[in-house]
Formats: sequence, C-alpha cells, structure tokens
Amino acid sequence: MQLGVGGSQPSLDHRMPAVPHGTRHPRWPGREGTHPFQRQATARRVPLTTVVLPEEPKGITVRCFTLSAAVHLSEEFLESYADLPADEHLRDGHRFRYRAFGKAQVKGERFLWEDEVSFFQEGDINAYAGGRERKFAPLGDAAREFAESFVNSRRTRGIVTAEEFHIGCHQIRITADDEHPGLPAPEGFHQDGFDYVAVTCVATENVSGGISLVRAAEPDGDDLVERVMPPGEALFLADREVLHYVSPITPKVPGRPTYRDVAVITFTLEGAAR
Repeated sequence: MQLGVGGSQPSLDHRMPAVPHGTRHPRWPGREGTHPFQRQATARRVPLTTVVLPEEPKGITVRCFTLSAAVHLSEEFLESYADLPADEHLRDGHRFRYRAFGKAQVKGERFLWEDEVSFFQEGDINAYAGGRERKFAPLGDAAREFAESFVNSRRTRGIVTAEEFHIGCHQIRITADDEHPGLPAPEGFHQDGFDYVAVTCVATENVSGGISLVRAAEPDGDDLVERVMPPGEALFLADREVLHYVSPITPKVPGRPTYRDVAVITFTLEGAAR
C-alpha cells in the first residue's frame, strides 16, 4: 500500500484485520475525517529535483519527475484498498503488504486486460522476492479504471509516445503497527526492470517515514529526489536510468491504524519509440 493496532500481532489471515480493515478514513477525536487530498498540507515535501512538465509535452526524456494524479482517483478506488488480500510472498511470515495485480496490452486508447496473470522479476533485479513466479489477486474494476485514466492522460502520453505497449498495475497497501514497521521497498534501492514506472501515492494514515528517494543509476550517481509524497501525487521514473527506494513506515501516533496506499504502473515498450 494491515492496519495493526497497538502491540497486537499482525493477522496471518488472507484478509485485513477486522477493525482497522474497515476503517478507511478514521475520525480521531479533535480531527474531522477528510478526503486524503484535503490533508496534503500535513505531508513533508523535500524535493531535490522536480521537473515541471509543459502544457503540451512531446517525447520528454527525463529521469524522474512528479505530477498530480488526483484527477484519476475515484472514491471507489480509494475504498477498494480495504479489501486487498495479503501478499503471500513476504519473508518471515510478517504481513505488512496487501496487494492486487493486473496486466494489459495497450493499443491506442484500448486496454486488453489479461484474465490470468503472474508477475516475474529476475533475482538480480529483486533480491528479496525475484527469481520466481508470483501470483496476486486480480485488480478490481476501480483499479483498472484508475490505470486506464492515468495511462491515457495527456501527461503520460507525452512521455510514452508508442501506440502499443504493455502495462502492469500493482495496487498495494503497506501497514505498520507499534511492534512492526511497514516496508514499502524491502529489497532496498532497486530498479523494477521496465522502461518506465509511475508510482502514485493514493492515501496515507498516521504515517511516519515513507520517504521516497531516487538516485541516478550510475556508480556514485546523483541524488535526484528525496520527498514524502502526498496523496494524489505521482512519481514518474525512467526505470533503467535510476534507482529508487522508500524508507520504512511506522505509526506517527502509537496504537492507531497506520498505512500507505500506492498504485504502481509499469510500462514495457518492447523497442517502440519512447
């Protein structure tokens, strides 16, 4: 992105723990429950490099930049994170990640979603979980609609100029409790093995940490980004040119539900012009 409370052990069930699982945007005493976009001011933003796209981008080639994705996020998509099943491919039996996944072939503005999908990364790309086929729950309709809206946007198509390509969409919730941090990137600084990767922060609750860091992929590469992404922001990466990482999350206020919801879209161009 699960919502472990206090010192309790995280659930080993396939679904989210009962009480926090249904708590989508809790109303704590003294604070009015709000849509996550209305809480952006609480997030610390420390950009080292931020590229502002022109109004009509055409074939832009930059390593990374941020852009708003708020227009693509529906209430149904936000609520669907509460129903994500546990990721069964984590080590040590600790459930801190809940996940769904889908693949589609894009032809112009049409999306041909695959019915049965698996996800594979080479071991040298992902030392934590690579080298084996992984299967996750399929994306729901709201997540597919988000992916299609994001990919078909003018900003995205200004970067990905090919008419045909493939995408993968990962819907992820990362949770933490007082005894267990949540690990958005347990593999450390890494590449995902695609042409482009777009990471959208969808929602956060009671999170300390979760700092997104990007650096150039060459030896002693420059630091490009260090920021806490607010809900509604996307980070677009030229994956083969950078390494990226997100620091662990912990509860800002002990005993309260803590989670970070993200959507990751990968782009495979298969030799098409970028």
